[in-house]
Amino acid sequence: MIIGVPKEIKEQENRVGLLPYTAQLLTRRGHTVLVQRDAGLGSGYPNEDYLQAGAKIVEKAENLFGQAEMIVKVKEPLKAEWGLLRKGQILFTYLHLAASKELTEALVRSGVTGVAYETIQVGNKLPLLEPMSEIAGRMSVVQDPQGAIFAVWQAGEHKGASVTGVPNSFCWGELSTSDTTAALGFYSSLFGWTTKPTDIGENPYTELLNNGVPIGGMMQLTEQMGDVPPHWLIYFAVANCDATVEKATALGSSIKVPPQDIPTVGRFAVVQDPQGAVFAVIAIGATQA
Repeated sequence: MIIGVPKEIKEQENRVGLLPYTAQLLTRRGHTVLVQRDAGLGSGYPNEDYLQAGAKIVEKAENLFGQAEMIVKVKEPLKAEWGLLRKGQILFTYLHLAASKELTEALVRSGVTGVAYETIQVGNKLPLLEPMSEIAGRMSVVQDPQGAIFAVWQAGEHKGASVTGVPNSFCWGELSTSDTTAALGFYSSLFGWTTKPTDIGENPYTELLNNGVPIGGMMQLTEQMGDVPPHWLIYFAVANCDATVEKATALGSSIKVPPQDIPTVGRFAVVQDPQGAVFAVIAIGATQA
């Protein structure tokens, strides 16, 4: 098999799909390994290391993709690489397709066979994710009894959000649920959260507190909200809600909830980005003049 290792083009991604040692194992078994020039430099492996391992250095990504029967990468293909993929080719990399409908559709159109590292399972383990867990941390995705999905994180070197509550950063998590009483029992038992009823509008609203500190809120889904399933909504703090919504619209977003005031809290809006993800923005303490 002809195996190609392109240079990663995602910003600040310095890893490489194959180490020289692995390339040597493959060439000794009769495979051809093509490595794009300087693909390993960011990880400390010069071109000479791959040549000594029996690999061949290819100058351009177009030539490498064109010759290789299998592409071994680290990160998902970016738009500049989508057109290089072809039917019958195998792509072996982290894909995380749930985060990008556009990437998923591009891979389907190309006809490539994609094998995502994060989906490979041996027994009850994910062997290609475990090394990342040792470095960054350990995580899991959970669906609560009412259907809202969230993730839990056990920090390693990556502690999580370092900046919160300032403009252009995460500031609040909000649970909309079909049964606030049941949801409260679930999250209180799971995380030890306490609650505080808060009057901020027509619908009853409950603050969620961790050791007495507000970290999020919860409200009941109503008929007026339509066929909306239980969900968590992320809020980002902004300096100016209306200006942010205007810019988001210009960038191709749709507005689910137009800018409006929350008495004593601030001005917020709910936005759907061009790829379909929904989030909220809030200018804390601001109201319409």
